[in-house]
Amino acid sequence: MGEIVGVMNPEKVDWRGIFCSNRWSNYIFWFLVLLFTALTLRDLNEAVNDYLDNETQTNMMMVFNETMTFPNITFCMGKEQAMLPIQEMVEKDGGEEWDVKVNASLARLNSTEDFLEKEWDFRLIREAIEVIGTFYTYERELMLERIPLNLLMLGKSSKTLVKRQMVQQWFHELDVRNVTFNQFVQKAGYELIKLSLQRMKRLTRDTERDLTTYPLIKWISASLFCFQPAAQAEFFKPIDFQGEFFNLQIRSPIAYAKHDIDCITVDFAGRSSDYERFAVGKGRSRDGVFEEMCFGTDLHLNVEIVGIYKQLENNNEGKKCTVYEGDNESEYGCLLKCRLNFIRHVCGCTAMTLRDFVDDEKELEEFPLCNSYENCTLLPTQLPVNETEEDCKKECYRSCTTVQWSISKDMSSSAAQLVNFSDGKEDTLEKSQKDPNVTSISFHWRTFEYIQTEQDWEYTWSSFMGNVGGILGCWLGLSVLGLIQGSFFIYDKCAAAHQKKRQEEDENEQAARMKAMDRKVSSNPLGSTSLSFNPFGDFVDETIAGVRKKSRQMSMGSSNDVEMNPNPSAG
Repeated sequence: MGEIVGVMNPEKVDWRGIFCSNRWSNYIFWFLVLLFTALTLRDLNEAVNDYLDNETQTNMMMVFNETMTFPNITFCMGKEQAMLPIQEMVEKDGGEEWDVKVNASLARLNSTEDFLEKEWDFRLIREAIEVIGTFYTYERELMLERIPLNLLMLGKSSKTLVKRQMVQQWFHELDVRNVTFNQFVQKAGYELIKLSLQRMKRLTRDTERDLTTYPLIKWISASLFCFQPAAQAEFFKPIDFQGEFFNLQIRSPIAYAKHDIDCITVDFAGRSSDYERFAVGKGRSRDGVFEEMCFGTDLHLNVEIVGIYKQLENNNEGKKCTVYEGDNESEYGCLLKCRLNFIRHVCGCTAMTLRDFVDDEKELEEFPLCNSYENCTLLPTQLPVNETEEDCKKECYRSCTTVQWSISKDMSSSAAQLVNFSDGKEDTLEKSQKDPNVTSISFHWRTFEYIQTEQDWEYTWSSFMGNVGGILGCWLGLSVLGLIQGSFFIYDKCAAAHQKKRQEEDENEQAARMKAMDRKVSSNPLGSTSLSFNPFGDFVDETIAGVRKKSRQMSMGSSNDVEMNPNPSAG
């Protein structure tokens, strides 16, 4: 068999040599640099977008307290219920010689101290509550768009003449005694509620201390009467035990009621009235409100805080909220300031019930207090129809801090049930007839633990810079400091190149100026020829040149025949 000749053995490809060569090493290096640069730019773009979007994060924690702050409790009852003791006295008295007895009672209270400290006759209480209720109703409870017409009727209509005269009389008495409207409200409200209030006590484990309380009046209108328990600073000492911390007992002669009486409401959020809940959000905020404190019941109410939620300030729809500071700063306070400015626009004076919302006392010089609304000159055709309650609400945001309460009722029974004890042991249980006039409620604090949820920005400036540094270090092995140094290096190079270019331009400009200065003064601006240019051509030039040449030859000939003496003075 013959041999096959000419078949070549295939050569092996040296892949190692190819990829380890300088050319391929450069390719791989720059490919990785571009890849990591692209990844870095992508991550930097995401980080910058997240920072600019102001993303938020929520932190949740369980808070375990040793004590709890005493809640700011508001009790609200219908005005008719609050006036039942007065109604009972009026029917028993008969109401004869009303004005004479009112004037006689005012005469006995002829000084500021007597007016604010001595006990009032029930007739004074009734008239004072009527006057105060008129202002609260017209200035606070009415819808904003209904205020102008009602104020005009109060100040000028013949239908309100009797009420207007009574208002003028009472404000005259206040001016004579130098009593402010707020003092008037507190005194009249106190004289009224003390006729019904049998007990309002802050309870502690220290039985030797008697924390005396008094009612702080928050609201008196034509339909509502609200107050809060108040006392010295010790009254609001934190609650340090789980048990009964407050007790309230009210007696109202229900037999003198002419209509159905609503139950008393308890608001642990400290709102000034039930109306406030509906003014700020159509009653949306029912948290922390108990509405079953009705006649003849003895309630055991368990109270605790479930959670406290804090949001960041936000202007987005559905999340609008702001941070309020100060006693009068709140969403409802914002609405009342809007009313204050609205009434000033309508009548040119400051509403009595909104006096606390005046920021600068100098404003009262321009807008004095509205003692009456007789000075309102606004005609019905001039009423500001563009301003409504909803317009005010657009500028007023809810608070960014929300407290969620848990309120539960353990039992309900007659407030007149009595338990007799003998020698420390329960002996007998005697039940008296149910007294529908007495309403009692005891408040018990349950747990001191609650969930706190707080919203915060996902990125601060420092965390954002840290994130940027991490991205640079992850892909390119750089740092923010190295990036800053590189930026300054590039800036220096660019600045040096720019400076060099400017220097060259300056040198060229200077050379051009020097060249321009070297030009002859006799230069003809119309051409490059001199002023001695002969317009007749070369004929004259050749003639002059021939004459000059002949003259030189003649002078040279004579010099050969004459011997020059270098010293003309020598002999």
